[in-house]
Amino acid sequence: MNYSLRFRLCAWITAAVLLAAALAGFASFESARTEANELQDAQLTQIGTLLDARDLSVPPPQNLASTTTDPDLYIEVQILGRPDVDDKVVFPSNLLDGLHTLSINHEEWRLYVISLDNGDRIAVGQRTAERDEIANIGAMSTIVPLLVLIPVLLTMIIGVITLALRPVARLSQQIDHDPNRCLQSPLSIAQLPDEVAPLVRSINRLLARQSRQLEQQKRFISDAAHELRSPMTALMLQAENLSAADMSETARERLQRLQAGLGRSAALIEQLLSLSRAQAQTAAATQSVRLADVLHKVLEDLVPQAQARDIDIGVVAHDDVGVAAYELDVATLMRNLLDNAIKYTPPGGTIDIGIHHVGDEAIFEVRDSGTGVPDNLIDQLWRPFFRVPGTTAPGAGLGLSIVSNIVDKLSGRVSVRNVAPDEGSGLIIAVHLPAQP
Repeated sequence: MNYSLRFRLCAWITAAVLLAAALAGFASFESARTEANELQDAQLTQIGTLLDARDLSVPPPQNLASTTTDPDLYIEVQILGRPDVDDKVVFPSNLLDGLHTLSINHEEWRLYVISLDNGDRIAVGQRTAERDEIANIGAMSTIVPLLVLIPVLLTMIIGVITLALRPVARLSQQIDHDPNRCLQSPLSIAQLPDEVAPLVRSINRLLARQSRQLEQQKRFISDAAHELRSPMTALMLQAENLSAADMSETARERLQRLQAGLGRSAALIEQLLSLSRAQAQTAAATQSVRLADVLHKVLEDLVPQAQARDIDIGVVAHDDVGVAAYELDVATLMRNLLDNAIKYTPPGGTIDIGIHHVGDEAIFEVRDSGTGVPDNLIDQLWRPFFRVPGTTAPGAGLGLSIVSNIVDKLSGRVSVRNVAPDEGSGLIIAVHLPAQP
């Protein structure tokens, strides 16, 4: 969350809004409270002025005192110096005319004193606690609209920020859902904020440089493999012709080692050519290829290799499902997966092959009974020339890289996991491809 631009914008703007609302609420509360107190002072003044206008002559004190039962509206009226026995409080007689705030019997009072024409002096008073309660209620009513407005405003702010960042989210989806998984075309900067557009342009320039470098690497691999294929074939033919000649046992043993090395080199060249073809951006296939038909042809070539190592290879499930792909790509994919399984399955082991149709996916699964792969190395299996440390099986580490490129080209995905310990040992590789009728 600390690295989320939307979260930080929302957090800072929310903090600013809450701070501004607190300051505005405090100012509004104090202003309304002051106005309420001034209004109550004006009421005390008006009551005193009305008494002066009546020109009261020795008025009965009990008629002057307020008789309301509402304590918030209670107003005490006294003739100073002539308290009545029913008075709850006696105001001092030496007060000057005007407004006063004083403490009487441990209570705060607000008084207005006025002198009448007949010489009497009248005090009109109200407890400050009651005045403050009225003032606070009135002041709180000014804050309620602000309290209602804050969540509405924060919701609108979050919505506006989300809408403003939507182009960035679309850009992220464009990258994640790139059909070629390599972003050959530049990212669109249409409708992007001005602050984000320069970053996207820099990314496009970086992608262009990376694309050129990848293209150079692919071209080098393809050219090198093609250039090496012919002389390697010639060397193998010459070594085969040489094996027919008379020679000592030592020379023949060395010739066999030479032929084995040439065979490994030829296999590496073929894998490089397969990798180059897998990485080539060809047009999407428009016809459907049945996986079972392709698997049947691949097994015809690989079953003798499995039998030579006493490996039981069999098909445990073969749903009738196809994929939109070139048959050569599917055959290369299957051949590399099965070839790897045969290499890493010990003699006497088993290899189970399954073709499943699940939902809108066609799944080609290979399960062997080898030693498996450490969990921390599974993500590195797709790197070119990567081999698990300690591996003695022949190979250059290109098989799964070729599979990965083909699967990406077919808009599929690959899942790899070790066999559960309670089910034995081995590795399960499942290729998920979009299914076709």
